[in-house]
Amino acid sequence: MNPLLREVHVSDWPIALLLDELWLRGRRSLVRALEQADLWPASDLHRSHMAQQGTLGAALRRDVVEPCLADSDRQLLYGETCWGPANRSVRRRLPHALAFGHGLARVLRNLVCDDSPQTDTEETSALFNLGVSLFDLAHDGFPDVASRIGELLPEEMVARAAAGDPVGTELARSAADSADEVRLLTAVVEGFFKRVSHLPANPGRRSALAAEIVAAHQEEIRSVRYTAGSPMARTVAAATSAAPFRVVARLVTLDLDEAEARPAEEAAERLGRIFGLVDDLTDLVVDMQDSALNGVLLTARSMPGADDRACAEALLDGDQVRLATCEVVDELKALKALPRCQSAGLDVFVQHSVRAWLEGP
Repeated sequence: MNPLLREVHVSDWPIALLLDELWLRGRRSLVRALEQADLWPASDLHRSHMAQQGTLGAALRRDVVEPCLADSDRQLLYGETCWGPANRSVRRRLPHALAFGHGLARVLRNLVCDDSPQTDTEETSALFNLGVSLFDLAHDGFPDVASRIGELLPEEMVARAAAGDPVGTELARSAADSADEVRLLTAVVEGFFKRVSHLPANPGRRSALAAEIVAAHQEEIRSVRYTAGSPMARTVAAATSAAPFRVVARLVTLDLDEAEARPAEEAAERLGRIFGLVDDLTDLVVDMQDSALNGVLLTARSMPGADDRACAEALLDGDQVRLATCEVVDELKALKALPRCQSAGLDVFVQHSVRAWLEGP
């Protein structure tokens, strides 16, 4: 018997109680650390922020997402059947996914420019974040939807569309007889690519954005193929978390040169680490049970023969949760110290978004 496992198996508590404790530990440790570092928004300010996000998201759903859909499919955004048992959660979260993408574009642009709001870019970013959210949902719990999306959106088509080659008619025709979820997701993807093709761009920047979109697609696909104990798990998990933020940073700086865009791209790397860790800490139990990628779980999962009990006890008795929490705090402090971060509103936006990630909309 592995001596590590003999040390870890010290409790006779039912596994359900250990998992409950771990679920609470991941969240409580992070909240307390953020409060102590003055990085946790006050409750009244947060309620106001979330109300504004909900209002913005509802407007984006009406004005940006609905026009992407065929008239007969617009009810999919409001009906009670699309996405099956996840329907209520999706409908509740959808406006906030749109608002997050929109707000992220705004604050990253503010980080590098003092110009007026870039409405087209912000709405394009909102569609992108919604697409990422629905893509994740499909791969997490709807294998038939994910499989069909993979058929409709192979890597070569993503590369063509990202480079500005119109694929909308082809994509809509191919998805016409597919499930509701597939039609909804492909409509969002098509709407995103159409908008990208019309955004002004500096020479060379459009091809760089296209490469970033293709890389994000590749990382998402790779993340599905690796489990928590895989040798490449840490690298894949980090790349998957950062990829969407890199795309948005490229998107909002499409009309700038490389030097002007660099602060937004550097901030995007930090945001990827922050939200990747927050997601790992909040999803410890779910990811453990699903053998999904999770950076905090890697050390515990890498022990030979580690089952859920051994993994949970190793996390409860070890330092992985504390270290991940400290890393989130350090990254948030480093983000706040970036030039123009506070004047751009990036620090406040991220702090509210982290709290929303922990508590849900």
